[in-house]
Amino acid sequence: MEHGRLLISHTLPRLDQIAPRPQDAALAVTNYSRDIDALGDRSNWTRAVSADNA
Repeated sequence: MEHGRLLISHTLPRLDQIAPRPQDAALAVTNYSRDIDALGDRSNWTRAVSADNA
């Protein structure tokens, strides 16, 4: 959580200075429900669970 807080607090003030660029579709990852076993410990991740562990 601390890393995320730092990332956001450093990025938001510069948001107007960051140039958007297209996402490389070859590097994009999508996880489908049929692939849930491959996620391991991340398979049950939710914002609520993450907040409880903070």
